[in-house]
Amino acid sequence: MEENEDNIEEAVPLSNIPTDGAFSSSGSKRGSLRGPFLERVKQNDVDGVRALAREHRLEDSSACDELGRTALIVAIDESNYDMIKCLLELQHDAGDALYHAVSVQNAAAVKVLCKNLSESCKSHVINGFPCGRHYPAVMTPLLLAGKNNNFEIIEVLLHHGAKLPDLNDLVYRAESDPYLKFLALVNWYEAASSEAYILLTSDDPLDTIFKLGQSLQEAEETLKVPLFNVECERIENKLADLSVKLLSLARDNGEIGVLLRGGEEGSADPRVPLRIKQAMEIHSFKKFVCHPSSQAYMMHLWDIPRPHCLAKHSWFFYSYLFNIMVVLLYPILCVAYILLPWKTAHFMKRP
Repeated sequence: MEENEDNIEEAVPLSNIPTDGAFSSSGSKRGSLRGPFLERVKQNDVDGVRALAREHRLEDSSACDELGRTALIVAIDESNYDMIKCLLELQHDAGDALYHAVSVQNAAAVKVLCKNLSESCKSHVINGFPCGRHYPAVMTPLLLAGKNNNFEIIEVLLHHGAKLPDLNDLVYRAESDPYLKFLALVNWYEAASSEAYILLTSDDPLDTIFKLGQSLQEAEETLKVPLFNVECERIENKLADLSVKLLSLARDNGEIGVLLRGGEEGSADPRVPLRIKQAMEIHSFKKFVCHPSSQAYMMHLWDIPRPHCLAKHSWFFYSYLFNIMVVLLYPILCVAYILLPWKTAHFMKRP
């Protein structure tokens, strides 16, 4: 046993092991600054922070409180916007402060951060991925804001150059982690389908909504993952609700027609408008087809004048009589449509 102790002493001389005093020379200095520095940040003492920064620049930048919050995050939580500006002017590392401001939905803090970031790192912070482990590796500030559907924050981020990352790049970043890939897909579709993002970025919101709905349905059929399918259905329902909300804003039948035709040139011939066709192909968009505005427009589009002899009778009686006549004359109508399609198309194609 004594021989082993001698061997250890020879291998690692005790004189080379640092004492408590060696550790405390710089560590105690940093620890002594941590309290006063963060206290000044909480109190919004800008002059005090500038004074400490002049004396101890690098050590103050990494100070954290007992909850692991950096000075910028403390300033965001305390809503000390002058302090946020001061710390950024002192080249304080932004870290994930922008993510935190978006997460707590502090629009004023997001505005101050974006406005005062240095040009050298602004694009990286606004469009970059998180530095720490508090947020998924496939998250960006705009994705997080879109997930929260905060109109003001999304507007600020877009104004300062934020962009949704390419979906393929996000999936590639997830590498072989299936759950991270799932998060990348869900977060991207969640942000892209948020009401605030669509209304702020799209010239034709209905077109964007239907394209996202079709893309979601294709992804759902391709992946066939139960949890992802549940999320897809939820997002599709959200898109359908937004489409119905936009349709409800139409003020007359002309505006309803413009929305339902989806940019197609109007035609006097009866047909199913583009948006109705698209909605019938997407499972969750049936409520768009059933909306009273859609139904009223379709009835107007396919309207056939009543015979003069039945003009004075009730519509209920006319409907029953018309259906009976169609059933009885169905074979004759089919032959007429085959022989004279241009004459009978308007009548035979009526839904």
